[in-house]
Amino acid sequence: VEPLTSVRIHNTNTAKVVVAHVPVEGGRARTLGDHAIPGVPGTAARILMEFEEPAGSTTGKLLPTGVAVEEIELADGRRFQVSVVDAANPVVFFRAADLGCDGTESPQAIEANEDLCNVLEEGRSIIAEKLGIVADRAVATKVSPGLPKVGYVAPPATYVNSLGETVPAEAADLCGRLMSVQTAHRSYMTTGAIATAAAAVIEGTIVHEVTRSSASRPEADGIRIAHPYGVMGTVVRAVLGGELPVIHGISVGRTARHILDGQVWVRRTALED
Repeated sequence: VEPLTSVRIHNTNTAKVVVAHVPVEGGRARTLGDHAIPGVPGTAARILMEFEEPAGSTTGKLLPTGVAVEEIELADGRRFQVSVVDAANPVVFFRAADLGCDGTESPQAIEANEDLCNVLEEGRSIIAEKLGIVADRAVATKVSPGLPKVGYVAPPATYVNSLGETVPAEAADLCGRLMSVQTAHRSYMTTGAIATAAAAVIEGTIVHEVTRSSASRPEADGIRIAHPYGVMGTVVRAVLGGELPVIHGISVGRTARHILDGQVWVRRTALED
């Protein structure tokens, strides 16, 4: 259907629906366009990916620990405040300043900081145990290295991205850095962006605390996240107010690429009842 076809995709990992809004021209999906994703070469047609009702993808709750901010204690006695938000994926958010960071660090700088990586992983493991993802925090890295996700956030700041370009503070609403299986993510994962945008509209969370106020943002319903390669935009469709916002959908723009033509052969007997 021109000019836009919506394709509903059932994500069986989370039992959630993702809607791909695909631009169509001449009866075919359009691939050429001017949409760019920081960290992805070139431009293409923009496909808006909307995660419908993303709250509680893994835990069943938007705030799986029941609070917007809580304190965790590491084995060495150090204490940190974190916010745990589950939208598309559960993510543990630290405050960058508490970690001695400013939120503009490169992935290489993060990985070179052994103590920082250890704190993030231990904090992630503590929450994994608390959410019941693992029985014991000591085995979280081995048993569940990817859930929950972990990262840290900071107020928007001017920085130089991985391409050597200057990104002005005015271009974003917050800075975010995420880990992916004990490695610093080179840009910003899509599900992590969904959780970050959700956390940004929940009063009391660390993410909400560092996010530029809606009154000073160019789009009141958009959250722009500065990551190592540039800025990722998100669109939040939610009803605010009350104890928690009701999040109906969060969208991010992706690019369309025609990458393969081919045939898959299946034996006829495999198709017979």
